Amino acid sequence: MTSPITHHVFHDDQEEVRKTLCEVVESEKERFLQLAQAFYDGGQRTEQQCLELTNAIVAAVDHVLQAGDWDSSLFLRNIIKPLREIRAKALQAQSELMRVQGLEEIGEYQLKANEVKIYISLFQAEGHDLQKWEAQLRSIHAYMAGRPVYKNEEDARKAVRQKILQTSEAYAIAVVDKAKILENDFGGKKTDRQGFELLTIQLGAVTSQFVVEFVHLGKRYHFYNQRLILKEK
Repeated sequence: MTSPITHHVFHDDQEEVRKTLCEVVESEKERFLQLAQAFYDGGQRTEQQCLELTNAIVAAVDHVLQAGDWDSSLFLRNIIKPLREIRAKALQAQSELMRVQGLEEIGEYQLKANEVKIYISLFQAEGHDLQKWEAQLRSIHAYMAGRPVYKNEEDARKAVRQKILQTSEAYAIAVVDKAKILENDFGGKKTDRQGFELLTIQLGAVTSQFVVEFVHLGKRYHFYNQRLILKEK
């Protein structure tokens, strides 16, 4: 039998969770309204602008979904239900826009004999904003200094998962000429604190045109024409 004190503490915990999740919803609602206002104030919209809006909607809802367990109570399920429906409609619209633009058949990059994929760890304080990530990828040459570059994708994935603030962590997949990978001055392998192998890349070898994919919160995106396009599962 649950004691009155235990019940009181449990009830307080539930209320705190509800309050936190509702605050996340309000925060994303405000950000979405700003995006929508800018979109509708822009006059005639292009298909690309519509695609960007659907990307932003999906990213905003995903940020809310990541905030906690929305299925823990009927109250929370009722709050999140319309957002899940909006996300489904946005994905449907996104798929149609990609079809119209001929993007639904974006293929996997085929490496040339002299090329290799590298995995660049990235940080973005406003990680819930997909457009911020896009801007960072477009200027990735300016963010390479000091950022870990992993040899293996699994190591990059594990390194991101070990970070406290998952929303702000991601990694980009870029293609470089093997000749641009420098030898370690001290010999042997260069590793991070967890022992994951790192690479040293020649300065200027990585620019946005060499970025092919982006991974954030378990979702994969094409980086196509300087834009992030959610990959079909």
